[in-house]
Amino acid sequence: MSKESCCWQTPQELFDELDKIHHFDIDLCATKANSKCDFWCDDYLLNTVDDKDGGGFYLHELIDLNAIHSGFMNPPYSCPKPFIEKAWWDSRYMKIVCLVKCDTSTKWWGTFWEY
Repeated sequence: MSKESCCWQTPQELFDELDKIHHFDIDLCATKANSKCDFWCDDYLLNTVDDKDGGGFYLHELIDLNAIHSGFMNPPYSCPKPFIEKAWWDSRYMKIVCLVKCDTSTKWWGTFWEY
């Protein structure tokens, strides 16, 4: 995933509007430099979470501590399927809002559209 588009950030105004509704605790596809929340995942697929105080956690630890309830995800557009699959399973434990490219011609879109 070396495409430049994999690192595009969500416009702050869009995030702020969504945050007013969903009150995000964690940015699931972010880095320290571009996270829009106090917690973020440098690698969501590995479940590793960082925070602004430099703490390292696993996602399930924060869920178990009831520290997070709502997550925001803007996955890499070049390869969103593994991120969407993981979010599908993690949504059993917290609300996850995903910002994805609407492309009904892709294989991953058809998989999740059925649900």
